[in-house]
Amino acid sequence: MEKTLTLCVNSAEDIIQVALTRNGNLYSAVETKSKKKGIVLIPKMIKQCLELADSSIESIEKIACVVGPGSFTGLRISLSILSAISITKNIPIGAINYIDLLAYNSFSFLKGTIFVVQYAKIDLFYVQGFSGPDPIIPITDLSVINASQTRDIINSYKKAQVLGSGVRRYPDLFKDMDITILDPIYDRPSINSLARYAEKIEYSTKIPNPLYLRPSDAEENLDMIIKNRGLG
Repeated sequence: MEKTLTLCVNSAEDIIQVALTRNGNLYSAVETKSKKKGIVLIPKMIKQCLELADSSIESIEKIACVVGPGSFTGLRISLSILSAISITKNIPIGAINYIDLLAYNSFSFLKGTIFVVQYAKIDLFYVQGFSGPDPIIPITDLSVINASQTRDIINSYKKAQVLGSGVRRYPDLFKDMDITILDPIYDRPSINSLARYAEKIEYSTKIPNPLYLRPSDAEENLDMIIKNRGLG
């Protein structure tokens, strides 16, 4: 069977997206909302996409995986599943930065200055600014910063447009700012944007690393966990 399809998977937040694409065009796709069942859902969704496309895993030419930042569990599960497919089937795999993907999705419809504010944990956000759309240029580094720092960096740019899960979780943080809060539809990429962006990344047989950016909660609370379990 000729290998012509790209398998794309995004599980960075609470929406899991799986798509099969060809040259940036959708061939089949499914998405569902889930926070804890990725280990079960992702293989089923891949199988469903292949069935919808009347194809098999042998037709996959390359694999595009969103590697973060985002949910530790979601990223770890999707990357583990796709890495196994890549290794066993000798299929090149590529990494998609989730913040870049959200910016790319937004600039499909908008222009100007956009800040992605993604929730990381209580009072902590992944934040990056972009100008666009032609070309899309990062105007700040991708940072992990608190609420006060988030306000300061966005306030330093005029007429900024802001999106992301951090905006939705902490709406009061942005109330008195001279910014435009974008519609929640921009808080996750469309399947079409995922398909098109997968054509822009590099692929190889080297398995990509997850883009965590911050320590996991387990690492931060390791001493307490050890103490509670009577191990220290």
